[in-house]
Amino acid sequence: MRIAEAVDTPAPVRATGAGRRAPIVARLGRVVRVDPDALLARWWVAVGLYALAALYFQHHMLTHPGSMIAGNLVGLPTQYMWAMWWWPHAIAAGVNPFVTHALWGGAAYNLGALASSPLLALLCTPINLVLGWTRGPVVSYNLLNLAAPILSAVLARQLCLRLTRSPGAAFVGGWFYGFSVFGLCELQGRLSLVFTFLPVALCLLSLLRLEAAISRRRFVALSAVAVAAQFGISTEIAFTTACLSVVVVGVAACFAPAQTRRRLLGTVVPELLGAWGLAAVLCSPLLYYALTGPQVGSGPNSHLAVADLFSYVIPTPLVRLGQQRFALMASQFPPAAGFGDTGTYLGLPLLLGALAAAIAGWRIWGMRVLVISAVVACVWSLGPILYVSGSPTIGLPWNILASLREFGQVSPVRVGLYVELAAAIGFALWLAAPSRRRPLKWLVALVGIAFVFPNTNGLFPNGPAIYSENVDSPAFIKAGEYRSVLHPGETVLPIPFGLGGRSLLWQAQTRGYFRLAGGFAYRPVGLQQSIAVQQLSGELPLRRPAEHLRSYLLARHIGAVAVVDGEGGPWPRVLARLGLRARNVGGVAVYDVPAALAPVPDPPPRRRARRRR
Repeated sequence: MRIAEAVDTPAPVRATGAGRRAPIVARLGRVVRVDPDALLARWWVAVGLYALAALYFQHHMLTHPGSMIAGNLVGLPTQYMWAMWWWPHAIAAGVNPFVTHALWGGAAYNLGALASSPLLALLCTPINLVLGWTRGPVVSYNLLNLAAPILSAVLARQLCLRLTRSPGAAFVGGWFYGFSVFGLCELQGRLSLVFTFLPVALCLLSLLRLEAAISRRRFVALSAVAVAAQFGISTEIAFTTACLSVVVVGVAACFAPAQTRRRLLGTVVPELLGAWGLAAVLCSPLLYYALTGPQVGSGPNSHLAVADLFSYVIPTPLVRLGQQRFALMASQFPPAAGFGDTGTYLGLPLLLGALAAAIAGWRIWGMRVLVISAVVACVWSLGPILYVSGSPTIGLPWNILASLREFGQVSPVRVGLYVELAAAIGFALWLAAPSRRRPLKWLVALVGIAFVFPNTNGLFPNGPAIYSENVDSPAFIKAGEYRSVLHPGETVLPIPFGLGGRSLLWQAQTRGYFRLAGGFAYRPVGLQQSIAVQQLSGELPLRRPAEHLRSYLLARHIGAVAVVDGEGGPWPRVLARLGLRARNVGGVAVYDVPAALAPVPDPPPRRRARRRR
């Protein structure tokens, strides 16, 4: 039984002139003369419109594909560009690709639990070889960001089309999911979280198998490929998808008719478990290192982001419509004023359409499954404490699970992705239902799209652009001038440090010519409490910085310090106090560090000012 039966019709039909219509509906009916179902019946039309939208949202690709990216999180996007060099390099060299010694001064660094997306990195290898490593990683990053929303939108369209049999409604449902605010939020620099196709793919395949429209062998094979691909892109989305799949199956077992329940539990679930098991075997090395890698969270009191109850209806600067009017209220959402992980906004039109479908079809078991699963995902996204307009109120059930390692490393706010999927399906069902007010429904759909339209040229309240970041490297890297001042394999301390700069991209563009004394945001165990690392990252005030920096330079066997012109902050003065002199090469000041670095001289005594009588 399809969820579409919630609207009491197998397929939507254009309303005729029978019955009385409100004047506004009649006028809209005269204006909207083109049948959306007929216009969007061809799949290539829908794909073309999705592609045009993605190009418009990321127009920088057309003008500056090798220097501009969709992001504003400074060095965070560069870790994916670094991975584009590391994974093919490690595999070709025959070394363990899950552990690297190219970062943090040669320390063994586990990449398993970090966002390196090995599948995406390997897929981009041909592009990087053709374009060259100076431009290739940036262009590849842009192409991946372009393809991700199109892929999610196309799969969501196919799912909605299977449920509604309405190409027009399916197109709108695909748009709401593929170009959701969750995806717009992750476009700021989290490439691994932009690929959100797995939940849709599993829903579509499971629905086909439940209807016996696909064979067992094909179902298991395609599901295993989808799960394995998601493991290779983001283990976080794979984990949350597995958890929500358990919820969906449990709710369906409670409400489905007896015959459907027997087929679900006796056929679909065992085969789906087999697909997950097969994918886990294929990706077992990755999963092993992911489970033994660094912990990105710290249990129930971690820094991981949660959603605010109002964040589902109050726009943030990520969208264009209404973001100025509600900027003050949105700035209070956790994390306060950051907007780095606030991708739960649905907009009132989408929310109201989904609620209307839920009310109309509540007596159908499929709609109950959809609604209850969305509620569970929404409660999870709110985290351990319910925040209402930035104020903590009551405790929530997620606090019980947050103490577990796997749950404690998942940002609850990102589970809002599944709420957006459920809302997109519900809205498509509502839009597909036959009604005399169909033109008015389509007007609501267009307004709903406007509500989530990205603020492509906007700025955050604190200044930086929302969807635009310049990652162009200086001539020191692009022109190969680093070879004249650095030795192969030499350890370099870059300033800006770590993800505060773009040194990871430098290492990828030079194909690992030098090692870095920095790296990803999560540090090796021995450096988590390093005062020098925390000062270089801007986490601690600069108290006795020269002494701490000298200790770090000697401990990590650093041979040179590279300071980008105009971005060094106070560190050139600190380096001068250590007796190091700079050589300006291609927009970078290079300081050679001797093996025997002299101790820091004591500061001259301060003279007391004489008091005037």
